[in-house]
Amino acid sequence: MSLWGRIFGLEKNREYQLGIQYFNEGKYELAVGELEKAIDTLGQSDPEYALGLFYAAESHAHLGSAKFYAGDLDGALEHFERAVRENPTYPDLYYRMGVILHRKGDEERAVEMLRRAVGLNNGYFEAVCYLGVLLYEKGDREEADGLFAKAVEIGAEAPSPISKFLSDHLAGKETDIPPLAAIRELISADTEFEDTLREGIEAFNTGNFGKAAESFETAAGIHPDYPDVRFKLGLALLREGAHEAAIEQFQQALSINPRYT
Repeated sequence: MSLWGRIFGLEKNREYQLGIQYFNEGKYELAVGELEKAIDTLGQSDPEYALGLFYAAESHAHLGSAKFYAGDLDGALEHFERAVRENPTYPDLYYRMGVILHRKGDEERAVEMLRRAVGLNNGYFEAVCYLGVLLYEKGDREEADGLFAKAVEIGAEAPSPISKFLSDHLAGKETDIPPLAAIRELISADTEFEDTLREGIEAFNTGNFGKAAESFETAAGIHPDYPDVRFKLGLALLREGAHEAAIEQFQQALSINPRYT
């Protein structure tokens, strides 16, 4: 590859091109392999380096989500950890890592991951609730009560259904955590958001971008303050050729979380 070709953008890194092709085809395992090879050979000043990191992280996020929904917690955790190493601005990934670590009995790391999720998006209802539950269980009642109050505030502003694993967890704490009673009045125990998000991911992974956009749009209506959902909707719209609508979703993701890259 010639120096001048690289400078003027006439030539591109072959591994990067192949990785993007696989990503667009929904072949995320293959995409990760090529993109990470490209990252290893590109300089950090090269625009393709940052894009390679971004798409590699997004590929790991897709793979992790698929394993999470399939019940493979270890496999999901591995992909989420790799995703945040390559792009550490996804609050949803830290939240899911926190949930997985809690299920695996690693309370300290679970709390750490949930704190990161809330740090990236302090309006993240589920992360705030789950962090409050774990801190309450650890005996940090004052901080937990503050988080529950914050969750009530968030829920009052934008009532939101929550995922089944959190609703199940809250249901099991009815007598243990009295402050959660107010939160239960604000949330729905159904799984509309999680089901819709899963449908969108599955549709995107199989190349049905119209269905994916429809599902992500429904999910965004439920959680309008989730930059991750806005970004996924933008990607689906982009694949559908709706460039202006996609850009609008990307801009909304950034307005919610300016550090979202």
